Amino acid sequence: MLSQSTLAFSFDLGGLLAGFFVSLAFHSINNVIFLLLYPAVLTIRGNISGILSGRLGTALHTGRIQPRLRNNAREFYSIIRSTFVLSFMVMLPMSFAGFLLSLISFGVNVTDLYIFIMLPSLAGFLSATLTIPLNSILSILTFKRGLDPDTLVYPIMSTVADIVVTLVYFLAARMIFHGGRLESALTLLLFLLAALTSIAFYAQSRRDVIFKEMLKEATPVLLICSGIATLSGQMLGGLRRILERRPGVLVLYPAVMDTVGDVGSIIGSTTTTRLHLGEIPPNVSVFKRQTSELMAVGTASCVMHVIYGLVSYMLSLKMFLNSRLDMLVLTSFLSGLISFIPISLLAFTIAVKTFKRGFDPDNFVIPIETSVADALATLSLFASVSLIYLLNLNVSTLI
Repeated sequence: MLSQSTLAFSFDLGGLLAGFFVSLAFHSINNVIFLLLYPAVLTIRGNISGILSGRLGTALHTGRIQPRLRNNAREFYSIIRSTFVLSFMVMLPMSFAGFLLSLISFGVNVTDLYIFIMLPSLAGFLSATLTIPLNSILSILTFKRGLDPDTLVYPIMSTVADIVVTLVYFLAARMIFHGGRLESALTLLLFLLAALTSIAFYAQSRRDVIFKEMLKEATPVLLICSGIATLSGQMLGGLRRILERRPGVLVLYPAVMDTVGDVGSIIGSTTTTRLHLGEIPPNVSVFKRQTSELMAVGTASCVMHVIYGLVSYMLSLKMFLNSRLDMLVLTSFLSGLISFIPISLLAFTIAVKTFKRGFDPDNFVIPIETSVADALATLSLFASVSLIYLLNLNVSTLI
């Protein structure tokens, strides 16, 4: 568990690359809507990726699908189609919710509704076409090589998805905020393509049991998660002035979000598989017996948070930002420490409770815990900054 968790978390270093890109993009576009929607798009794309990796991991372990892309069981293709439909479908209510909240909190214009609809939909559609095949291939390869997809796939894919989503999100934002007529026409064409593809997949699979089950169970969960993610966006938008003064915190942000979510995904996914295999009873009290697993995952998480501080410092220097190595490391380490137990207990509890009620935990664990993890990461990161300030450290030179 320690070795595979460390390997999984090491991919979260790529989240610093996403943070580097989003920090540059934010200063290039300089629009609060960019910040308001970014956490929600990142969270929902991660949630859907988590459902896909969780379902594939459990299906591979239990033998319901085979470790291959071609000539696989019907369930495999049902999972892929439903994941794509969810990628587009859930973005729309999130867009409206974000717009209404921003209308009240940030005074955005009614005409900005177009941006709130187009930007998340394009980012979700374009990133899904890249991340769904990668997720499937990675699940199959890890399983064939004797590794545990529950431990490795989601942490790796969450980072890959963060980088892909950030780049796609930035490109879509550039087209919408600074594009001309050609770019506007292209965004509308891509939106229609995404809508038509989702409708075609739905029409093709609407009578499929697995497809209907995933949509039925995952949609309400994702809608709840999109609400939580929208609040994360509102928090990040409210921190605009801090991020303008301390952009290095934005470099840390996606990596910290990744790792907090990955901790929950490892605990939740391994618990789900053990429940399906009958290795543990569906009882929350079993959590206190998971000491060795918690120690392994917690140790790997703490080590990686220290490394994030080191690497973010080097990236900050590349961006010509004034930063202090010790403060970035301490901020990153404290954020991981604050969030570890809450997210681990939450993921374990969701897996046990949903399994006990006859649901498939894979449709619930990662979407819920990653949404909470993203909000928790936002709070813990800036709580760490506040704690350093209370300890009379020189926060003014933090970034």
